[in-house]
Amino acid sequence: MAVDVSSHELADKRQTISTMSQSLTVHKKVLGDCDKQIGGYCRQLTMQKAEIELLSKSLASRESDRLSTGVGAADLAKRSKECEEVLLVTKSALLECENTVVRKEEEIKTLRKRIAIHENLPVCVAVTIGRDFDETLGDVENANLFDQTLQEDVGRALGVSNESVVVLCHQRASIIAELVLMADGDGKNPEQLAHELVRLVHAAKEGDVRSTEVGRFVKSAEVHGLIAGPVCKAVQDALQDFNSRSCRVGGELKNLMSRSSTGVPFLAKQRVED
Repeated sequence: MAVDVSSHELADKRQTISTMSQSLTVHKKVLGDCDKQIGGYCRQLTMQKAEIELLSKSLASRESDRLSTGVGAADLAKRSKECEEVLLVTKSALLECENTVVRKEEEIKTLRKRIAIHENLPVCVAVTIGRDFDETLGDVENANLFDQTLQEDVGRALGVSNESVVVLCHQRASIIAELVLMADGDGKNPEQLAHELVRLVHAAKEGDVRSTEVGRFVKSAEVHGLIAGPVCKAVQDALQDFNSRSCRVGGELKNLMSRSSTGVPFLAKQRVED
């Protein structure tokens, strides 16, 4: 049995999704800035290494001149000392630069891990289907068959396994199916799958999602954004529990109505004395 999701709950989920998307954008920008900084540090490192090499050659040349001629020994010694001091300062700056590069590389690794986590988060896509809500999803069996068919159609169109497509819930307005796309083993991340699904829906070409059993009724699709895996699982479990209880109650009602039609009373009246 389909369950309507309140606009307030959807608004909360969309706000959470928007916040996570903004966080991902910020992490990507910081990663880009770090890459630029490391590039600058590496160029500075190369220049300083070249400077050290020139200073070392200069020191060796002056020492050779001092030993071979013995002329201007005091002046050469003074200049050699100055060069050695410059060399020490340059080596110190070089070491600091190398340490900075190492720190930045560690920061980039951390940022890349965070971005990888965000990129593999499931993504919600709202698909509007031109079918009557009550007629299509009026009982559990029809709703389950519809969900299974939609899941298979979308998975086939995207070239992913059925496990990568989850039909989370439905809203009224014809039928708005909230799909959740998971990471696929072939390297396609959920965001790529979501935008590919929207493209296929709006392309309406032969062989895409519009040519499938349920897909031919699809009117539009919209990416709603990220959703945390545990949240998706919690909603699935809650809806499954609700449907299970609805089936149980429906069965009990059928039994009561059956008993009533055979003349067996199904409501017991109780007299309450003052």
